[in-house]
Amino acid sequence: MPHSYSERVHNESLRAISLIANWPVVNLGVWPTPIQIVQHSRLGQLLVKRDDLARFGRGGTSGVKARKLEGFLAHVSRNRYQQVMILLANMTNLGHDIIPALTNLSVRTRLLIVNDPVLGQSQREHLFRNVAATVEFLGPSHAAGTIRLAAAALQAKMSGVRSIAVLPSPAHPSAVIGAARGLIEVVQQCQASGQALPCLVFISSAAGTTVAGFILASSVLRAAGVANIRVMAVPVVPYRVENWLPLLLYSAQRTLGLRMRMPLPDYGVLRVPRNLSYGRFDNYLEAVCARVQDTYNLVIDPIYGAKSWSAMEEYASSANLAHGNPVMFWHCGYSPDWEAFRNC
Repeated sequence: MPHSYSERVHNESLRAISLIANWPVVNLGVWPTPIQIVQHSRLGQLLVKRDDLARFGRGGTSGVKARKLEGFLAHVSRNRYQQVMILLANMTNLGHDIIPALTNLSVRTRLLIVNDPVLGQSQREHLFRNVAATVEFLGPSHAAGTIRLAAAALQAKMSGVRSIAVLPSPAHPSAVIGAARGLIEVVQQCQASGQALPCLVFISSAAGTTVAGFILASSVLRAAGVANIRVMAVPVVPYRVENWLPLLLYSAQRTLGLRMRMPLPDYGVLRVPRNLSYGRFDNYLEAVCARVQDTYNLVIDPIYGAKSWSAMEEYASSANLAHGNPVMFWHCGYSPDWEAFRNC
């Protein structure tokens, strides 16, 4: 007798969890990163996923980027690419962190840098002084930058260099799967320690690859009856991340080779006006950083961390989150150059 639809979804979701957990990666970070428990005045017990302790990138604090790059670089290695071209903005940790990882694979890097937030040429050259040989500075238009990326990819193909061109994050299904491994890691840690699973996970979002990975993991965990975790994305950019999440999720499921599409879970997108200018922040967000460090000894930046932390607290004011399963704040890492953008 054929299985019912719900049985087929359940079985395929269990298979998906195994595929994600065992997906081939290039090891970059130190996993699992700790889950720190703090007491929050409004949230009660708050779990903090310390990806800032992954020991990857400048200062060892680039965190969640390592998860994405582990999956993406494995794809680059398997397909024997000679060059990676990626479009980024002035405010980037990824641009600095991907170069040594690709160098270890004997792969060249080409960074196309959009002038966003807008900085003077001397400021841009100073920010990228250690990787100047890989950088091409562009104007402020992301659309024009995408066209330039496509042209560079065509030029590389015509010259016989096996290259892959990707949009920010990197926006690639292998990176989505790499990010998904993080949420499955949380479930494994909680199950092993007896810690209650989080009901909500708050995470900042720029290009959307990490959030797509978490939503993918959330969907298969829920369909398998393993965990019911709602992902709460906090955009730090003006455009709507939810517009291209379905494409990222679809491409990741195809890459995994799933025999049926997983039902999407209910996820949230918290668009706070103060947070929607990329690389820009105000005194309030700097004050959030100082308060979080003084109260919880957590170092976050106003580009990403303070935006997701403050959105989490503001959401807590309108919802009773101090009871039941705890909330999790995902500490994605730390941007060492954030002060250069104070007056943008």
